[in-house]
Amino acid sequence: CNNDTPTTYEAWYGYSSLPKLQANSSAVRNLIWSNGLNSVGPYWVSQGANGWRFDVGGDVDPGRTANPANDYWEGFRAAVRNSAVTGQSDVMMLGEEWGDASAWLLGNEWDSVMNYRFRAAVLSWLFTGCATGTIGCTGGTQFEDNDANIGSATCALGYLSPSGFNTVLRSIQEDYPPQAFNAMMNLEGSHDTNRVRYLLKKINNDSDAAAVQRLKEWWLFAFTYAGAPTLYYGDEVALSHDAVWDGTRWQDDPYNRAPYPWPDESGASYSPVTDTLQFARKMSSIRWSYRALQDGAVQHGLIIDDANQLYGFARTTGSQTALIALNRSG
Repeated sequence: CNNDTPTTYEAWYGYSSLPKLQANSSAVRNLIWSNGLNSVGPYWVSQGANGWRFDVGGDVDPGRTANPANDYWEGFRAAVRNSAVTGQSDVMMLGEEWGDASAWLLGNEWDSVMNYRFRAAVLSWLFTGCATGTIGCTGGTQFEDNDANIGSATCALGYLSPSGFNTVLRSIQEDYPPQAFNAMMNLEGSHDTNRVRYLLKKINNDSDAAAVQRLKEWWLFAFTYAGAPTLYYGDEVALSHDAVWDGTRWQDDPYNRAPYPWPDESGASYSPVTDTLQFARKMSSIRWSYRALQDGAVQHGLIIDDANQLYGFARTTGSQTALIALNRSG
């Protein structure tokens, strides 16, 4: 149903501009990674690239447990980490996978993934309700857009109690080896999602003031939790654009890619929120000030109080402990 032009070749989801290459073809492998500096991957690493992100990388190689015979990502990893050729041995390999990515994280393929499961969990943790009768809201307790819905890998958004939040966080941790879990790209949004301020507004009864407060609460958690807290450009200044209703669901394009409101450029219909920028910088500074917040082991659920909406956890190293208590009540 997505075919835009008749083709004589297989295309990704039928889009003629995206022909599918055969991952096990020697010609394809030579082009991408198996022919030294004449291949795309090793060449750009030799030119200073520190890592690669693989858009829908699971469509190329479904992972070690799904298809052990497909060794595409194992080959890519070995090629770009060949320091004799590329000059680097620790090149980052980051995959895009919205669901459970454990099939790619067993040590010989990817190092990490865009942690959309984390994103869904935090959005639901920060859910106080959606405005009944508004598009996308069901019963005031569930909100859906084109990414978060009943049929998606991350499900629809709805309130997570402290005990529910703890369960989801531990489920993610249990699925991944510690090395991968501690290297997760814990994102709040991306070029493929609605703006986080917009979503936080929708799941806080259409209150924009609450959305900005929830954004700070997100960073308070993300910058003290395991993994790499990741901001999509503009979120640090609370860039906000509404989604587009297509008659079925709220869609993120094109306003998820709105230009950044640089102070020396005119014409923007929106302004940066400097208060959130200051808070993001503060949380980043706090994280870099304490080793326990950078790579300390996580002790989940030290506080689980559903009645008062309190959740607490710790980060520990051999010499340092950080205790974090989160209050979601008024």
